Amino acid sequence: MHKSIIELLDGSARTAGIIQFEEPTRSTVKFADIWSRSARLAARLKDLVGSSKSVCGILAADESAIGTLLACWLAGLDFASLPDRARGMSQIEHDRQIKEIINLLGCSVMFVRSPDEAINITDISQITYHDVYESTSESHPLASGGELGRLIQFTSGSTSLPKGVAIGMDQIGFNVRSMAEAFGFNSSDTSASWLPLSHDMGLIGTVMLPIASMSKDLGGMERMWLLSPEGFIKDPLHWLKVDSGKSSSFTMVPNFALDLMTRKLAMASNLDLTPFRHMIISAETVKSSSLARFAQACAKFGFDELAYQPAYGMAEVTLGASTVGSDEMWSSLCVNRSAFSDGKVIITDSSIASQPRHLDKSSEYLIENEEIVCLGKPFPGFTIEIDSKKEDQIGNVLIKSGSIAEEMFGQEMRLNNNGFLKTDDLGFIKDGELYFAGRSDDWIVVAGSNLDARAIEQMASSHEAVRAGNCVAVIDEQGTYALVAEPSDELASSISGRQSSSSGYVLDQIASELTRLIGPLSGISPSRIIFVERGKLPKTPSGKLQRRKVSLGLDRLEAKIREYWVRN
Repeated sequence: MHKSIIELLDGSARTAGIIQFEEPTRSTVKFADIWSRSARLAARLKDLVGSSKSVCGILAADESAIGTLLACWLAGLDFASLPDRARGMSQIEHDRQIKEIINLLGCSVMFVRSPDEAINITDISQITYHDVYESTSESHPLASGGELGRLIQFTSGSTSLPKGVAIGMDQIGFNVRSMAEAFGFNSSDTSASWLPLSHDMGLIGTVMLPIASMSKDLGGMERMWLLSPEGFIKDPLHWLKVDSGKSSSFTMVPNFALDLMTRKLAMASNLDLTPFRHMIISAETVKSSSLARFAQACAKFGFDELAYQPAYGMAEVTLGASTVGSDEMWSSLCVNRSAFSDGKVIITDSSIASQPRHLDKSSEYLIENEEIVCLGKPFPGFTIEIDSKKEDQIGNVLIKSGSIAEEMFGQEMRLNNNGFLKTDDLGFIKDGELYFAGRSDDWIVVAGSNLDARAIEQMASSHEAVRAGNCVAVIDEQGTYALVAEPSDELASSISGRQSSSSGYVLDQIASELTRLIGPLSGISPSRIIFVERGKLPKTPSGKLQRRKVSLGLDRLEAKIREYWVRN
């Protein structure tokens, strides 16, 4: 029988499970104490909020924020987890986004991490998590039973404006239990994460899942660590050092985090990564080159590639939908790129673990083939299909489970007559396992031809002058496409001390090389190549490039270094 997340957490509160927080100061707290305090706060929240049903806030990885969230659910309040400010987004733009969400949901109270985070908006009370959480005491009564609240989480907005999905306690419980059963936790497992809790993978995957898994029937995990996202960006190796020092065995990370850490690992020492059993890779396209390079860099520290579990999911189904099984080696397939752009799957090669085909292949091979990482089989209780119904054809990914959102804001519930959610993701299934082919928005049409923007971006990222994972291909106003890229560390250092004419010549030469590199990929060259300063390409809080925002503001890009028009 599936239990709600509240029932699962109540079971965990009957154990000695511990959460160690790094922010705002290092502390170690029994989950049972957080749960008890949340129940007392829930009774007070009903008076604080009044007749409103919804509250909101940007969550933080600290005790007061998590405790307040749980109290809201127990009080029957819908908690809207607000998106954090994305890279490239001004404070004014972020405040406007927050105001739109507040008005859409009718929130009466906004919880903030600090007084400095408060925004200029009337008709809503703003209070810090710390103040409301610390206002409870043992003398306050426990909340009585009643209707439970919901989580309203927002999609990343990588190709569009963020959209809200309302997830009930039963849906969260279904998803968490399905993932826990698939991962097979035991009492020796521990969890560590730096992911932002404004993202579904952070909140559901690295907070609710480990806490729920403290219960005896989900494995009896005894300890978990929560670090700050800011600390990871400042020092990516800090997370690995914590994992090493605490013998962490479970974590979730997006693909870009592997690339960040790989670049820093040459300076690392005294790490012990042998305890890792589950490293879930998701939230963006999983790249075989990233998996292989990180594994190679970590091999001397005892990291075992069997820990890799590439996975697939989305906020609309709470979080997880499929994963490579525990103790199964990750794998990939190479497909013919030309056929792939026409929606057909022609497999040209296969790969197991540290042998991604394109690491030692020529650019000609990359032009003809694309490597796609396997994202495994559906979690227990999930069914995944492709609407094309053919194994050799790409189609929309369809998902059916007990964790699909109850309600969506800013979009329609895309359920077919059989109860399947139609996603905007494209993929194919082989031998019961899912392969992700990108979002429908990732494909751009130029001169009647379908171009895979991801493939163009990956090819451009292979050039040593381009900062890996920081280039984007978008449609321009002429109906062709442009490539926008950030320079690599080496290129940025090279041009920083040059005169503008000299640096411009260097960038033009590189743009010409990029044109020759990516042009044969689709038979169509970009109309122009634009270099922008490092850190200026807009991204979602989870690290996904915002292709739509770049496309809409192509002629108004901030910090443009050089624009090279391609002669066709």
